[in-house]
Amino acid sequence: MVVTFAAGVYYVSQSNKRHQTETTDTQEAGTSENEEIPPNAEETQEEEHQETNDETQGETTEPPETMDETSGADRETQATAEEEPSDVRVERLTLSKETAYVGEPVEAWVFIRNHGETERLYTLQVTVSGELVASTEVPLGPGETQELPATFTRYAIGNFTVQAGGMNETLRVHLADLEIDDLTIYPETVSPGEAANVTAKVFNPNLIGVNTSVRFIVGGEATDVDISLPPYHWGTVWVETTINEVGNYSVHVGNLTGFLIVAEPGDDTPFQPPDEDDGEWPEAWVWYEPDPLTDGFTSLLPPEASPVRLSLPSSIEDIFFEWDAGLAGYGMHAGGHVEGLNHVWIEVRAGVPIRSWGDGVVTEIRESGGSHAEVHMVIIDYGQGLEGTHMDIKTPFVEVGDNVSRGDPVGEGMSFISGRQSAEFRLMDKRRTDGEYFGEGSAVSPYDYLIEDERIALVEAYKAHTVDKYGRTPRITSYFNAYQPYLTNRLLLHIGNEGNLTGEWLLISSNWEDGYPNDIITIIEAANPWYTGNVILSADYTDMHAEGYKLQGTFDVDYESGRITIFNDNGKLYFGIFEIDESGDRAKLRIQYQAFTYPETFTEDALVYIERSNKIMAVDAFSLGVLAEAPP
Repeated sequence: MVVTFAAGVYYVSQSNKRHQTETTDTQEAGTSENEEIPPNAEETQEEEHQETNDETQGETTEPPETMDETSGADRETQATAEEEPSDVRVERLTLSKETAYVGEPVEAWVFIRNHGETERLYTLQVTVSGELVASTEVPLGPGETQELPATFTRYAIGNFTVQAGGMNETLRVHLADLEIDDLTIYPETVSPGEAANVTAKVFNPNLIGVNTSVRFIVGGEATDVDISLPPYHWGTVWVETTINEVGNYSVHVGNLTGFLIVAEPGDDTPFQPPDEDDGEWPEAWVWYEPDPLTDGFTSLLPPEASPVRLSLPSSIEDIFFEWDAGLAGYGMHAGGHVEGLNHVWIEVRAGVPIRSWGDGVVTEIRESGGSHAEVHMVIIDYGQGLEGTHMDIKTPFVEVGDNVSRGDPVGEGMSFISGRQSAEFRLMDKRRTDGEYFGEGSAVSPYDYLIEDERIALVEAYKAHTVDKYGRTPRITSYFNAYQPYLTNRLLLHIGNEGNLTGEWLLISSNWEDGYPNDIITIIEAANPWYTGNVILSADYTDMHAEGYKLQGTFDVDYESGRITIFNDNGKLYFGIFEIDESGDRAKLRIQYQAFTYPETFTEDALVYIERSNKIMAVDAFSLGVLAEAPP
């Protein structure tokens, strides 16, 4: 197989909102008339990237941070060391995060105590690398304690020393990765040797410009496209690729995946839906019993589950915990899977092998992107009905028929971001029929099958590195969402929520095609220790990002009047009416929404959705007659 590339970059104007979509011309490479990248952008951005130590740390001329207690003039001066009253001490200094992006607010919590027998007036000062960012006078009675917050922001990258009293903490400020918001392959089917264009829309969320590259992986072959983006700007990068052998080839850009089909002219053999066995398809049902050993972050197993227990594919220390990486919970509705994740994402540090979750036999090694592609699935039978699939293996270290033991190297994972590799994994328990059913078992959460010590240790690490950091001030990311914060989350959400909007809903009032309306809508009415509120998500089957018309945000609902108000993340506000019909085997949702006012009644523009079944989503849509072709 030969894969060749040509590449280019487009630039678009500055975004008013972080995730606002801009229209770009995707026909020719070059710079749009709206904006030019300055000729000296590369030198300027290299200077902005330059890290400095505490002694030489400087700030850019970006807007100053807003502090609660300190005037602008105070912030320009260097803080002077102040001797603490002998009876008052700073006993603890805690940062809301150990690492932050440029321009991201950080909270410093300072715990002070008066050890004396008389009231004291203590002047509390917080400095960041010698710069005063907060100062306030605190009256403290005998034995009294207080914990006070100070919020500050850094507009340069580097390591900063945060100090209060005699306590110090280090904050690392770095650049956020570019956000990959769209992946387009055109045409999706080509002849051998015919060119196809792969484009990706990217956004620089940083408050300083960046020089970086975007990696395209087509059929296992990688190419990097350089791009310079000013602060808060969109751009589109593209490659032109040709493949000279017939096959289905995976395309990866960041966390997004698509497929390019290379076929001989005239080969129009239609896809056939998967065989659903000759027996009766099991009724949809859900098993979820919070495990008290993990504070409900995993689930207890049903009695019929396989007795085999597993281990992680790497040490916990090698898992790449960050806000945009680390662990993604099973059943999470996000990250291009608004229908719910039936497997798990795990990212580990580059250079360590991906290891087997348990003892077993390698039964299949499948090239997931085509007969010669370098993205492999390694399938291992652990016995007693349990089967695991390593989904993103670049280089397998095993062969079909090999016996493997728990912890044996299986392969090297695909690297979609520098320094990390994917250990994406799906577990099938053939003794279970709950959740998403595949015809010979259910896709289940592998975290529930970990041996007890590893399960507890993983949950504690996940809570410390992810939930405790990001749960208090939730930010929606590909790997963590406070509305579903657990390692095992529920699929088939409408079961147990009859009469409510909560559920995954599939469009049945029209065929699934590109453009409005959304093919899939997921509605979650969440209530957990980290998030209480209503979330709405949507996507198209062919475009999981559905920019321009997707629903993604929060909502208010009045069940008595049948009205819903949707607050979209892109700033748009929709007013809608709805009704839920529970009379059939599967619930149906009729909804109509528009800008400005509530519809007075349903019209021909109303949309009808049906509750998702326990089939694979695309197979379900194909059987409902709204999807013309089932997936291979």
